[in-house]
Amino acid sequence: NLIMLEEKHIIFGLRLQVPFPLPGDNLYVADATYGELTDYGQLRFVVKDFKGFKTEGYRIKRKLFRETYGIEIEEE
Repeated sequence: NLIMLEEKHIIFGLRLQVPFPLPGDNLYVADATYGELTDYGQLRFVVKDFKGFKTEGYRIKRKLFRETYGIEIEEE
């Protein structure tokens, strides 16, 4: 549970349902974003999506997101 991980200070700055504008008047809404420390002590920004089924629309937005922000969406 992400809320419990934030309470234990394992992740930081948890936000839910975060909108990200994309090219072509598209919008991607991440289920969660947060920061976590790497093994090297650097803060890493995480974008999480909890998907039961990957629609074609989601696949297109995932690609646009990667091209726009340079970040891979982590899926669960």
